[in-house]
Amino acid sequence: MAQDACPVKPEPTLSFTQGFILGQLSIVLLLAAFIKFFIFGDPPSPEATASLRATERRSRTLAHKKSLLSLRESHSRQAGQQPALSKKKSSILRPSPPPLTIGSILDKTYYKVDSHQPESLDWFNVLVAQTIAQFRSDAQHDDAILTSLTKALNGASRPDFVDEIRVTELSLGEDFPIFSNCRIIPVDEDGLDLTSGKAFDANMATREGARLQARMDVDLSDMITLAVETKLLLNYPKRLSAVLPVALAVSVVRFSGTLSISFVPSNPSENTPTKMTFTFLDDYRLDFSIRSLLGSRSRLQDVPKIAQLVEARLHPFVYLADQIGAGPDELKLIFSLLLSYPLAGILKRVPDARPAYKNLFSLGISIFYLVGLFDLWDGLRTMLISAAGAYAIAKFLRGSPYMPWVGFVFLMGHMSVNHIARQAANNPSTVDITGAQMVLVMKLNAFCWNVADGLLPEAELSDLQKNRRLTELPNLLDYAGFVFFFPSMMVGPAFDFAEYRRWLDTTMFEVPADVDPAKRPPTRRKRKIPRSGTPAMVKLVAGLLWIFAFLKLSAYFDYPVLLEDSFLDYSFLRRVFILHMVGFTARTKYYGVWMMSEGACILAGLGYNGVDAATGKVSWDRLQNIDPWGVELAQNTRGYLEAWNINTNKWLRNYVYLRVTPRGKKPGFRASLATFTTSAFWHGFYPGYYLSFVLASFIQTVAKNMRRNFRPFFLDPKTGAPLPSKKYYDLASWLTTQLTFSFAAAPFLILSLSGSLQVWARVYFYGVLGTAALMAFFASPARGALKRELEKRSAKAGVGAKAAVAVDGAAVAATAPAAAGGGGGKLRPGAEQHIGRSASSDSLASREPVMGITQDLEREFDDAMSEIRDFEARRRR
Repeated sequence: MAQDACPVKPEPTLSFTQGFILGQLSIVLLLAAFIKFFIFGDPPSPEATASLRATERRSRTLAHKKSLLSLRESHSRQAGQQPALSKKKSSILRPSPPPLTIGSILDKTYYKVDSHQPESLDWFNVLVAQTIAQFRSDAQHDDAILTSLTKALNGASRPDFVDEIRVTELSLGEDFPIFSNCRIIPVDEDGLDLTSGKAFDANMATREGARLQARMDVDLSDMITLAVETKLLLNYPKRLSAVLPVALAVSVVRFSGTLSISFVPSNPSENTPTKMTFTFLDDYRLDFSIRSLLGSRSRLQDVPKIAQLVEARLHPFVYLADQIGAGPDELKLIFSLLLSYPLAGILKRVPDARPAYKNLFSLGISIFYLVGLFDLWDGLRTMLISAAGAYAIAKFLRGSPYMPWVGFVFLMGHMSVNHIARQAANNPSTVDITGAQMVLVMKLNAFCWNVADGLLPEAELSDLQKNRRLTELPNLLDYAGFVFFFPSMMVGPAFDFAEYRRWLDTTMFEVPADVDPAKRPPTRRKRKIPRSGTPAMVKLVAGLLWIFAFLKLSAYFDYPVLLEDSFLDYSFLRRVFILHMVGFTARTKYYGVWMMSEGACILAGLGYNGVDAATGKVSWDRLQNIDPWGVELAQNTRGYLEAWNINTNKWLRNYVYLRVTPRGKKPGFRASLATFTTSAFWHGFYPGYYLSFVLASFIQTVAKNMRRNFRPFFLDPKTGAPLPSKKYYDLASWLTTQLTFSFAAAPFLILSLSGSLQVWARVYFYGVLGTAALMAFFASPARGALKRELEKRSAKAGVGAKAAVAVDGAAVAATAPAAAGGGGGKLRPGAEQHIGRSASSDSLASREPVMGITQDLEREFDDAMSEIRDFEARRRR
């Protein structure tokens, strides 16, 4: 009895000394890796760096060109609607001849844009060299340049931890720039080339308000050097606690590019003066040589990474983003997910008796992420508006049956405004608040329904509703902690308030009395949250591996390759392969961030999902949002979609599909339509989303008919066991599912209607044509012929056709408990209850939409027609 009352806790696998040594070795290895790969890592070659930066500048120029063209079109439409203002002409000046156009200017100067050869500028080079030589000579006898540099370097912007900066070397070089290949080209009013591979039309150029521009190549190979010395000061815990001497020399060794010179005439209507503009095109190259020296006694000389950091500051790009091929905001997102791990460890260690401290800590970290890391002041305001609005609606409309719907309309409407703003900004690589708001909408919409369920009698509620209902409104601090739970705030996963409250008061971790005390999950000290470091680290490592795969693959399979002209040079099969790899590469990014976010939630304890009473194994899959291998190895459409964005699927099922259906009735067409519409609007308003959703609905219907009519041929009609030929069916199903969804999901990446249709056309619309052909096949007499063949096959085996289908479903469902991993098939105490069905059987028997996409479009259409006929009949009566 005494032994039962005081169970003996299992001894740790490592002693304190072993754990201490292991921890110290881990730190040493991390420091060694940091020094090896960051401090002394080899820098990229100048050619690779120049090519990458030229590509970045070119992409920004093209984006700027698109925005200028759109603005010009809008201005031209506005100008056409407004009457022109007539100006009074001078009566003193003599009438002038007609104004000279571009064509007449070129004719009078005997210059042919299409055929004139680029000119040498030797005479101009001599004049420029003479001017630069005089400037260098004057600098030798005058300290004005040195004085100005010293004053600028030691200005008010110099940080406190940097000592006075002293210039030790200043060289203005010995060589001169060489200008060559001067040519005249027509450009539009924004400086964009009008020729671009086509013949020059002077009349059209005049109508478009074009002007002439001179362009010439510039090349300079020299050594222009600025060297400085200073000291880095450590003023904590007391002033000058440590001093690190630093010497740095930066030399410009080469510059090459194209200089454009334009004469911009005045515009009296806009009150702009005449001016001459000098600009360099975006394909320029600027190379540096950087020398460094750190320390006074033990010195580090010419550290490669210091050179790269300095060069990054000299170029208008973010250094790290250039190095690994990701955008700055994407790096911030990855950094926030990594930072969430040590912070989640701290959150877990806040005393269980102090839930308010947990809420305040989570709230503070989330505000730091939004404001300090992403600079999303507007995003913080957006989150506060949604949270305050949902709480106010739940409080003041609590007794109304329409309260959840009012909250739903408010939250979806507020999010739609931000979706439209993001679409107008057209910069998908930046992190704005819409991603976090999409997660918040799921949480707050469920919160409104949970409050409404709290007023209903339990007899009218399902098991899930009983588990999540809120009989009273939470206090504002608990509510704020729920809204701003930092491990999942930016990318999810979403969860209900009842789950958060059980995590907050630790009732989630109570183990039933029938669990063997020796098999209770291990905890540390007096905490009730079980140890979760190992499963969290597994998620972190897996997420980082997926992110690494994304960074490597995106260099070859980023979605813009589908729109390049070179894509058409490949064969059809190669194009299909590239299309599939582009989709896979895009998915790896989501795999990575979702798994990293889930791991942080597990480390905090919120991922706890009960303990297996037989084995004592703790499950941490409460907030699982993605099953990468379930997606990549899916053999049917339902399995593919159910493994993707799992929590969104749960939200659409529990708080849209089942809520639209009146109590006591089965969900029908209206429930499916409402779920589809909600899912589409929740994602945004890009046309590509709707192309994918509509096509996926037809694909779901075809896939269901395929499995219903072809799969039984590869199963034993009596037992439902797979035949030897089943492996070929599985391979064909997997290949068809993957390639079809690669086609259907392409618009989700391209987003625009024209771009999506262009990509589909480049692979000959194989997904659309294949789906249409199969729909026509199942609408023809061939479907009846397949059924008759199945009946003959079943009759020959001595069973009915319906029995054979039932055996098929039972055989698949029978494997579900084993696949679920519950020891002995018993439910884990504290875990969510799930129906023991596989994706295979569900794909045949279920009608619930997945990600808002209907399972059986034909049946939904029949239901719609039936509802319309019933409505007409009631109207006639």
